[in-house]
Amino acid sequence: MCSILGYFGTSLSKEEVAQYNAKMAHRGKDFARVCAYDFAHKKLYLAHNRLSIQDLSANAHQPMENERFALIFNGEIYNHLELRKLLRTKLESNSDTQTLLACFSELGVKKTLELINGMFAIALFDKREQKLYLMRDRVGAKPLYYTLLNGEFAFASELKALSAHLKQKKSLNAQIAFVSLGYIPGDKSYYEGVYKLLPAHYLVFDGTNYKTSRYWDLPQKHLNLSFNEALERAHELIIASVKRRLIADVDIGVFLSGGIDSSLISAIAAQHLHKPLKSFCIGFEDNSYDESTHAKTIAKHLQTEHHEYIFSAKDVLALVDDFNSVYDEPFGDASALAMLLLAKATRNEVKVALSGDGGDELFCGYERYFLIDKYYKKFSHLPMRRIISAIFAKSGIDKLEKLAYPMANLSYENLYSVLSTSV
Repeated sequence: MCSILGYFGTSLSKEEVAQYNAKMAHRGKDFARVCAYDFAHKKLYLAHNRLSIQDLSANAHQPMENERFALIFNGEIYNHLELRKLLRTKLESNSDTQTLLACFSELGVKKTLELINGMFAIALFDKREQKLYLMRDRVGAKPLYYTLLNGEFAFASELKALSAHLKQKKSLNAQIAFVSLGYIPGDKSYYEGVYKLLPAHYLVFDGTNYKTSRYWDLPQKHLNLSFNEALERAHELIIASVKRRLIADVDIGVFLSGGIDSSLISAIAAQHLHKPLKSFCIGFEDNSYDESTHAKTIAKHLQTEHHEYIFSAKDVLALVDDFNSVYDEPFGDASALAMLLLAKATRNEVKVALSGDGGDELFCGYERYFLIDKYYKKFSHLPMRRIISAIFAKSGIDKLEKLAYPMANLSYENLYSVLSTSV
């Protein structure tokens, strides 16, 4: 991963912006740079920390620019080699960043967003039209925060890179939502006036005001497929998805827990990588939490170069103090501790590691999904939900208090966040 950062109309110097950029150096230690541009009679600073994955040369350093555009980008465009076939521009680098820059130049912003397949947070400055674009991938895999305060516009991959004067007040509503749901929903953040750019959205800033727009949504058209045809299509898509993520100029590994999802990803990667696959898992001294034997069995079957790390409860607790520096705002998933341990151990071996996260969410692997659907349909027909919500909030009963927010703000996501913790 890399990081992107921008300041417009700020009193900060270029050197101070570089210091804020350095707060995200853990996201990319291969190269860092800050560039200044003239925008609406003020200075725009664009900064980047690079983790080199494709084209390790200086040709792929960022900010990257041509006569019209300046670009900083965090993520990866999986179909960028295919997109090059649509372009007239002769590209000097093998990086997906240069492909992106050429696509924006030849095809425009909207057409490029329609075509690219990847995970990304992008900032694009149009020097000719004097507009700044921010763009986030379709499912929000890459983070992107922004704020506009007293004429100063800033954005960053992480909150820690935003100056303290831009985040002076913590959001009470965000804290209430977190306590109720276990996360801060929608475009809100832990701070008043600081927002997340929503997945599948882009933002246009003209030096005074900004506007956000959605560029993609889930297709609503029903697919006329039999079960077996859908199964075969899903099989093809999963294999294609993993293969796209194996395109890199550095070693790639997998997080292997031994469960269905990570085992499937590992099997496909091992088949298509054309060299021994490195797999990584963690185990715990307490056998009641240890699943490393399952991972070891799968690794042996797939003939991966397997790395196993055994940790104690003390190792996990020692990471608690790191949470604020890693996540910047409240984060309610305790499994993050184990993931931090695994990532710290893995980074000495590979720069990129695939995981099976998201499989249950995509394929409804938990029975509670069907329970949530049942409750959503019941609650959606309730009259006076906001009054019921107010009663729940003051009931003094923990489970009813947690239901207060989703009762007033009914959605599948909000219901799931509450009910999934007790199902």
